[in-house]
Amino acid sequence: MKKTVLTTLGAMLYIFLLSQCSFAPSNIQVVLTKDCGKTWEMVETGKQIPSGVGNFCYRVVMIPNYQLVGESRYKVTFDNNVSAFVDMDYTYSIIEPLKFIPNGRGIGSAKYDTEAKKEYIDSQFESLESTLLDKKIKDICREYFKTQDVVDFDANFEKAIFDKANAGFEKIGIRLESLDIIPTFGEQTTEAIDATTALRIYKSKGMEKEGIEIIKAKASASKITIHQDKK
Repeated sequence: MKKTVLTTLGAMLYIFLLSQCSFAPSNIQVVLTKDCGKTWEMVETGKQIPSGVGNFCYRVVMIPNYQLVGESRYKVTFDNNVSAFVDMDYTYSIIEPLKFIPNGRGIGSAKYDTEAKKEYIDSQFESLESTLLDKKIKDICREYFKTQDVVDFDANFEKAIFDKANAGFEKIGIRLESLDIIPTFGEQTTEAIDATTALRIYKSKGMEKEGIEIIKAKASASKITIHQDKK
Protein backbone atom coordinates (compact mmCIF):
# COMPACT_ATOMS: atom_id res chain seq x y z
CA MET A 1 0.00 0.00 0.00
CA LYS A 2 2.78 2.40 1.01
CA LYS A 3 4.68 1.58 -2.17
CA THR A 4 1.55 2.21 -4.24
CA VAL A 5 1.01 5.61 -2.60
CA LEU A 6 4.61 6.61 -3.17
CA THR A 7 4.42 5.49 -6.80
CA THR A 8 1.22 7.49 -7.29
CA LEU A 9 2.72 10.59 -5.68
CA GLY A 10 5.84 10.23 -7.82
CA ALA A 11 3.75 9.99 -10.97
CA MET A 12 1.73 13.06 -9.96
CA LEU A 13 4.93 15.04 -9.30
CA TYR A 14 6.34 14.01 -12.67
CA ILE A 15 3.17 15.16 -14.44
CA PHE A 16 3.21 18.43 -12.48
CA LEU A 17 6.81 19.13 -13.46
CA LEU A 18 6.07 18.41 -17.10
CA SER A 19 3.10 20.76 -16.97
CA GLN A 20 5.36 23.52 -15.69
CA CYS A 21 7.78 23.24 -18.59
CA SER A 22 7.60 25.15 -21.83
CA PHE A 23 9.72 25.53 -24.93
CA ALA A 24 11.70 28.53 -26.18
CA PRO A 25 9.85 29.97 -29.21
CA SER A 26 11.62 31.38 -32.26
CA ASN A 27 10.38 34.95 -31.78
CA ILE A 28 11.55 35.15 -28.16
CA GLN A 29 15.04 34.96 -26.68
CA VAL A 30 14.82 33.14 -23.38
CA VAL A 31 17.42 33.69 -20.69
CA LEU A 32 17.34 32.33 -17.18
CA THR A 33 19.18 32.56 -13.89
CA LYS A 34 19.34 30.06 -11.06
CA ASP A 35 21.19 32.32 -8.64
CA CYS A 36 19.11 35.52 -8.45
CA GLY A 37 20.81 37.17 -11.41
CA LYS A 38 24.46 36.55 -10.55
CA THR A 39 24.81 34.51 -13.74
CA TRP A 40 22.57 34.04 -16.77
CA GLU A 41 22.26 31.44 -19.52
CA MET A 42 20.44 31.22 -22.85
CA VAL A 43 17.83 28.62 -23.72
CA GLU A 44 18.14 27.65 -27.37
CA THR A 45 15.10 27.96 -29.63
CA GLY A 46 13.01 24.81 -29.42
CA LYS A 47 14.65 23.64 -26.23
CA GLN A 48 12.66 23.00 -23.06
CA ILE A 49 12.63 25.76 -20.45
CA PRO A 50 13.23 24.23 -17.00
CA SER A 51 10.56 24.93 -14.42
CA GLY A 52 12.87 25.91 -11.57
CA VAL A 53 10.46 24.46 -9.02
CA GLY A 54 11.75 24.93 -5.48
CA ASN A 55 14.44 27.45 -6.41
CA PHE A 56 13.43 30.90 -5.20
CA CYS A 57 16.35 32.45 -7.09
CA TYR A 58 15.18 31.01 -10.40
CA ARG A 59 14.08 33.59 -12.98
CA VAL A 60 13.08 33.34 -16.62
CA VAL A 61 13.22 36.49 -18.76
CA MET A 62 11.55 36.68 -22.15
CA ILE A 63 13.44 39.03 -24.50
CA PRO A 64 11.83 39.87 -27.86
CA ASN A 65 13.60 38.51 -30.92
CA TYR A 66 12.00 41.17 -33.11
CA GLN A 67 12.27 44.91 -33.54
CA LEU A 68 10.89 47.18 -30.83
CA VAL A 69 9.78 50.79 -31.22
CA GLY A 70 10.58 53.84 -29.11
CA GLU A 71 9.78 57.54 -29.32
CA SER A 72 10.56 60.67 -27.38
CA ARG A 73 10.35 64.48 -27.46
CA TYR A 74 12.89 66.68 -25.72
CA LYS A 75 14.64 70.02 -25.81
CA VAL A 76 18.09 70.69 -27.29
CA THR A 77 20.25 73.78 -27.65
CA PHE A 78 22.15 74.72 -30.80
CA ASP A 79 25.18 77.00 -30.98
CA ASN A 80 24.58 80.54 -29.66
CA ASN A 81 21.98 79.16 -27.24
CA VAL A 82 19.30 78.68 -29.90
CA SER A 83 16.65 76.34 -28.49
CA ALA A 84 14.69 73.69 -30.34
CA PHE A 85 12.58 70.65 -29.64
CA VAL A 86 13.44 67.27 -31.10
CA ASP A 87 10.88 64.63 -32.03
CA MET A 88 12.59 61.25 -32.14
CA ASP A 89 11.40 57.85 -33.34
CA TYR A 90 13.55 54.75 -33.44
CA THR A 91 13.47 50.98 -33.78
CA TYR A 92 15.91 48.66 -32.07
CA SER A 93 16.71 45.00 -31.53
CA ILE A 94 18.29 43.15 -28.63
CA ILE A 95 20.87 41.05 -30.43
CA GLU A 96 22.96 39.72 -27.52
CA PRO A 97 20.72 38.98 -24.53
CA LEU A 98 23.55 37.95 -22.21
CA LYS A 99 25.26 41.32 -22.74
CA PHE A 100 21.97 43.13 -22.42
CA ILE A 101 20.44 41.59 -19.31
CA PRO A 102 22.84 43.16 -16.73
CA ASN A 103 21.90 46.58 -18.14
CA GLY A 104 18.15 46.01 -18.29
CA ARG A 105 17.28 47.26 -14.83
CA GLY A 106 14.14 45.63 -13.55
CA ILE A 107 13.76 43.33 -16.56
CA GLY A 108 15.23 40.38 -14.68
CA SER A 109 13.80 41.16 -11.27
CA ALA A 110 10.54 39.22 -11.55
CA LYS A 111 9.40 35.80 -12.67
CA TYR A 112 7.93 35.78 -16.15
CA ASP A 113 5.21 33.68 -17.65
CA THR A 114 6.79 31.66 -20.44
CA GLU A 115 3.48 31.75 -22.28
CA ALA A 116 3.21 35.54 -22.04
CA LYS A 117 1.62 37.38 -24.95
CA LYS A 118 3.62 39.70 -27.18
CA GLU A 119 1.83 42.78 -25.82
CA TYR A 120 2.79 41.87 -22.26
CA ILE A 121 6.44 41.25 -23.13
CA ASP A 122 6.64 44.50 -25.12
CA SER A 123 5.21 46.47 -22.21
CA GLN A 124 8.07 45.31 -19.99
CA PHE A 125 10.49 47.19 -22.22
CA GLU A 126 8.79 50.60 -22.08
CA SER A 127 10.78 51.54 -18.98
CA LEU A 128 13.93 50.28 -20.65
CA GLU A 129 13.37 52.65 -23.56
CA SER A 130 12.92 55.69 -21.32
CA THR A 131 15.71 54.93 -18.84
CA LEU A 132 18.34 53.44 -21.15
CA LEU A 133 17.86 54.05 -24.86
CA ASP A 134 16.14 57.45 -24.73
CA LYS A 135 18.67 58.80 -22.24
CA LYS A 136 21.71 57.68 -24.23
CA ILE A 137 20.38 59.02 -27.53
CA LYS A 138 19.29 62.29 -25.90
CA ASP A 139 22.76 62.77 -24.42
CA ILE A 140 24.37 62.22 -27.83
CA CYS A 141 21.92 64.59 -29.55
CA ARG A 142 22.39 67.35 -27.00
CA GLU A 143 26.16 67.06 -27.18
CA TYR A 144 26.05 67.11 -30.99
CA PHE A 145 23.61 69.98 -31.54
CA LYS A 146 25.24 72.38 -29.09
CA THR A 147 28.17 72.71 -31.52
CA GLN A 148 25.98 73.13 -34.60
CA ASP A 149 24.86 76.40 -36.18
CA VAL A 150 21.10 76.52 -36.42
CA VAL A 151 21.25 77.42 -40.12
CA ASP A 152 24.21 75.39 -41.28
CA PHE A 153 24.02 72.23 -39.22
CA ASP A 154 25.09 69.08 -41.03
CA ALA A 155 22.35 67.58 -43.20
CA ASN A 156 23.74 64.13 -42.31
CA PHE A 157 23.27 64.67 -38.57
CA GLU A 158 20.96 61.65 -38.24
CA LYS A 159 23.66 59.29 -39.51
CA ALA A 160 26.29 60.84 -37.23
CA ILE A 161 24.03 60.38 -34.19
CA PHE A 162 22.89 56.92 -35.33
CA ASP A 163 26.48 55.67 -35.72
CA LYS A 164 27.63 57.07 -32.37
CA ALA A 165 24.61 55.63 -30.54
CA ASN A 166 25.10 52.21 -32.09
CA ALA A 167 28.77 52.17 -31.12
CA GLY A 168 27.67 52.52 -27.50
CA PHE A 169 24.69 50.17 -27.69
CA GLU A 170 26.80 47.41 -29.23
CA LYS A 171 28.60 47.04 -25.90
CA ILE A 172 25.33 46.19 -24.14
CA GLY A 173 23.86 43.89 -26.78
CA ILE A 174 21.48 46.38 -28.43
CA ARG A 175 21.38 47.50 -32.06
CA LEU A 176 19.53 50.52 -33.41
CA GLU A 177 17.78 49.59 -36.63
CA SER A 178 16.47 53.05 -37.57
CA LEU A 179 16.49 56.55 -36.14
CA ASP A 180 14.43 59.59 -37.20
CA ILE A 181 15.21 62.94 -35.58
CA ILE A 182 13.22 66.07 -36.44
CA PRO A 183 14.24 69.39 -34.84
CA THR A 184 11.44 71.96 -34.60
CA PHE A 185 12.06 75.64 -33.88
CA GLY A 186 10.02 78.50 -32.48
CA GLU A 187 8.38 80.98 -34.82
CA GLN A 188 11.04 83.69 -34.48
CA THR A 189 13.88 81.21 -34.99
CA THR A 190 12.17 79.77 -38.06
CA GLU A 191 11.71 83.25 -39.53
CA ALA A 192 15.38 84.08 -38.87
CA ILE A 193 16.50 80.85 -40.56
CA ASP A 194 14.28 81.57 -43.57
CA ALA A 195 15.53 85.17 -43.82
CA THR A 196 19.19 84.15 -43.60
CA THR A 197 18.74 81.44 -46.20
CA ALA A 198 16.85 83.79 -48.51
CA LEU A 199 19.52 86.49 -48.18
CA ARG A 200 22.22 84.01 -49.16
CA ILE A 201 20.29 83.22 -52.31
CA TYR A 202 19.86 86.91 -53.17
CA LYS A 203 23.56 87.52 -52.48
CA SER A 204 24.60 84.66 -54.76
CA LYS A 205 22.61 86.32 -57.56
CA GLY A 206 24.14 89.76 -56.91
CA MET A 207 20.90 91.06 -55.41
CA GLU A 208 21.85 91.47 -51.75
CA LYS A 209 20.41 95.01 -51.35
CA GLU A 210 17.17 94.08 -53.09
CA GLY A 211 16.98 90.94 -50.97
CA ILE A 212 17.27 92.88 -47.71
CA GLU A 213 14.45 95.20 -48.78
CA ILE A 214 12.23 92.27 -49.74
CA ILE A 215 12.90 90.52 -46.45
CA LYS A 216 12.21 93.72 -44.51
CA ALA A 217 8.96 94.25 -46.33
CA LYS A 218 7.86 90.68 -45.81
CA ALA A 219 8.62 90.87 -42.10
CA SER A 220 6.90 94.28 -41.84
CA ALA A 221 9.97 95.53 -40.00
CA SER A 222 11.54 98.95 -40.16
CA LYS A 223 15.00 97.58 -39.57
CA ILE A 224 16.61 94.16 -39.75
CA THR A 225 20.08 93.55 -38.41
CA ILE A 226 21.74 90.59 -40.06
CA HIS A 227 24.99 89.30 -38.65
CA GLN A 228 27.30 87.91 -41.28
CA ASP A 229 30.50 85.98 -40.76
CA LYS A 230 33.53 87.86 -41.89
CA LYS A 231 35.83 85.51 -43.69
